[in-house]
Parts: sequence; C-alpha cells; structure tokens
Amino acid sequence: LTLGRIHHIKAGIANRYVRRGMRILEIGCGTGTLTALLAARGAQVTGIDASPAMLAEAQKKVTAQGLSDHVTLKYMDAAMIGERLPAASFDLITSTLVFSELSTDEQRFVLQACRKLRAPNGRLLIADEVIPAGALRWLLFYAVRLPLVLLTWLLTRTTTTTLRDFEALLGQTGFQARVAASYLGAS
Repeated sequence: LTLGRIHHIKAGIANRYVRRGMRILEIGCGTGTLTALLAARGAQVTGIDASPAMLAEAQKKVTAQGLSDHVTLKYMDAAMIGERLPAASFDLITSTLVFSELSTDEQRFVLQACRKLRAPNGRLLIADEVIPAGALRWLLFYAVRLPLVLLTWLLTRTTTTTLRDFEALLGQTGFQARVAASYLGAS
C-alpha cells in the first residue's frame, strides 16, 4: 500500500523524532524494522505485536544487530496496552499501518490507552493510510488502491481500511492532530 515507501517513512520517524534515552512504545512492531531503527538511535523500545511469527522475526533482527539490550518485545494485542503497561511511561508512542487494521471503536480504545501511557510532554506518532482530500487525488488514490485491496484479499482473505475522520477521533480522545509529513498524494 505504500508502494515501497514504508522503509523511508520508518527511517524518517527514527531520524526526526528519536533521541538517545527515549522510552518508546511501538504498537504493531511487526518484523522489527522500525524497532531496530529506534533502538539504534539509543532509545529503549518496547515493541508489541499480536503475531508470534512477526515477533520471532523482530527478535532475530534485533539480536542480529546487537540491540537486545535496548529492546523488549511483547506478544500483545493493541487493546491490551492500557492494562499491561505502566502509565506515563513512554516519551514516544508510534504505530505504522496498524490503526487502519482496527475498527473505529478499537481505534478509540487504543488512543485512550495511549493518552494514559504517554509521559508528560510525550508524543503519539501515527503513520497510516488516509483518504486524501480533493476529487482528483481521491480518484487517483482509489485507482491505485482498489486493485491492491483485491489482490490482498485474494491472497490473504484480509484487508485494511483507510482512516476516516481520524483527526476528529484524535481530538475526541484528547490529542491535537498535526500532519508531520504527507506521502503519495496525501494518502
């Protein structure tokens, strides 16, 4: 869905928002690409994922890069973070392409938990797919996205949905939304 840009996006997150000693929660760490980038910058990273196979790959990556002292990986669904992680314990909470896999109610629940877990002056950084504004961008977005959604469905029997009215949901859960970067026609 990112047309190969996801590594560039993750590297940008690590380079722009992370400094040595930060405590970071990565929701949906997957195979650990961003986790490793964050830890390599000197952060203490807690990566969670609901897939044991993904966590096993993340552990291999972290170990191979000698970053095990900076990373804690946990098998956990995003909905569990509020009850299983200590309040006000993260300087940065980040998530890439996870919120689009959640229902609106799940998004709200996870955002409320993030509010509780975020340290004073901490940040929440979400990189995900949104529907771009403007008719031409909207048409181009769906012209590219629909074949990818169909292919994904045929291969995996799963799909994601783009975030709708997410800025409003952020506001309702106590966050102030700001677009830090936009890619692929603001999608």
